[in-house]
Amino acid sequence: MTELLLLLCIAGTGLGLARKLKLPAIPFWISGGLIAGQLDWSVKTTHLEQLLEMGLIFLVFASGMELNPSRFKHQWSIVWRVSFLQFSILVGIGWLVAFGLGFTPREACYPAVAMGTSSTLLAIRLLIQGRKMYEPFARMVIGVLLIQDLLMILLVVVLVKSNLGLLATIKGLGGTIVLGAIAWFVRQYFWTFFLRKFDSDEESFLLILLSTMFLFVSASFYFDLPLIVGAFFGGLSLSSFPIQGLAKGVMTSLSDFFFALFFTALGLYAGIPLSIYYWLQAAVFAAIVVIVTPILVALIAERAGLTARHAIEGGILLAQTSEFALVLGLAGHLSESGLPVERISQIALLSVMTMTITPVLSNDRVTHWLLRFHPFRNRHAVNSEWKNHVLVLGFGSAGDYVIQPFIERGDLVVVVDEDPAVVAKLQAKGKVTAIRGDGADRALLDQLHARKSRVILASMRRTEEAAGVLKYVDGAAPVFARVFEPEDGERIQSLGGIPILNSMASSEAFMSWYQTIGQDICNSRK
Repeated sequence: MTELLLLLCIAGTGLGLARKLKLPAIPFWISGGLIAGQLDWSVKTTHLEQLLEMGLIFLVFASGMELNPSRFKHQWSIVWRVSFLQFSILVGIGWLVAFGLGFTPREACYPAVAMGTSSTLLAIRLLIQGRKMYEPFARMVIGVLLIQDLLMILLVVVLVKSNLGLLATIKGLGGTIVLGAIAWFVRQYFWTFFLRKFDSDEESFLLILLSTMFLFVSASFYFDLPLIVGAFFGGLSLSSFPIQGLAKGVMTSLSDFFFALFFTALGLYAGIPLSIYYWLQAAVFAAIVVIVTPILVALIAERAGLTARHAIEGGILLAQTSEFALVLGLAGHLSESGLPVERISQIALLSVMTMTITPVLSNDRVTHWLLRFHPFRNRHAVNSEWKNHVLVLGFGSAGDYVIQPFIERGDLVVVVDEDPAVVAKLQAKGKVTAIRGDGADRALLDQLHARKSRVILASMRRTEEAAGVLKYVDGAAPVFARVFEPEDGERIQSLGGIPILNSMASSEAFMSWYQTIGQDICNSRK
């Protein structure tokens, strides 16, 4: 009981500091545990290991729930390229650096793998906070995280079973594949059928979720696999839960409680390395992750089809170590090979450093600053002398409906969209000029002669992007901007734009207003 109270106090303090500083709580929990480990409190190792195991199960289960493969089904090409190259190159660099710093070949594998994988929980929470979950780069990020987590699960199985011989390793991998197949079947077919017959409330949902988790954990025990394997596949089986939002809401408080326990207990278990040499090594690893990962991912993603800005955003979101790296390090420590606890401490420090830096870098200002120095930035060559044209930035779901009045009037309509399928469809119709690109890119706006346009329709996902267009145009052309919240509308209006609430954008009443007042504004620019 004393250990639990200690952990809860540390976790509560860490959470309070994180909210005060508007940073993720995970690095604060780990740091709190690391510091508490130096205060010579009497904590039984067996109790800590039990808390770690229970926290691990909830942590891995929640990670699985966040990863829905259907979100990136049209981006498999990008996802595979980024996943493979990020992992292989970062792991290679990490191993060479660790070996050069005095690690044994086996010990060097752990920080190397940590450097090649990214945090599912942190990246997705940053996407949600930034309202970026449905943007093209977000789908790429989620796909990369899923592949990395699956890979880490396989690595944990191999690590645990390798000491028992080749046959045990093969059986372990076979059991993992079978469990994954069961999870896929449940995800694809079971939940839709089950929920047709089941009248549920929040309490029932919680029971379903916990039952699913413990059934898969029990299955992993049956297959003689690490319990986290079952927990991950249990979460993955729920990733397309028909009412997933409610499912996550029901689990949030319970999972947050165990997250706090796990990361705090991990810090307490590992402790702070006494030698400054260990700190310097962790700092070197962190610097490589923070610098190399965004550059590498951005270059690969842009070559694979993302815009420069989205490629950079995706690279920044992946520039931290995975919570699964902590799991792998802990598994290595508890295995017969016995990874020294100082190495776990280094991986924990590496996680703290990178998870603290990523939220600071993950904002639009940093992205636009990096764009200015991007040496391989794709610039679309648009040779035109356009003026008095209608410029549509982001086609959106109501794009056809919105541009039709301008087409009927005989206006030149230029559409810019990031989705290659949308651009190809518009080009095939031949009624508008369609260009694939980033509508918030000032270089592209220059080429499109945005300041000479009769009207700009900014149907962007982020208000910040529309605000950037308004600042660029600076009153030279009227800008209609789609917004999602009334306060965003106020900002657009303060910058001289005409806000359009998203809920209005597809309504008959709005289009009636738009085709009268809006056309008057456009006619005045002829």
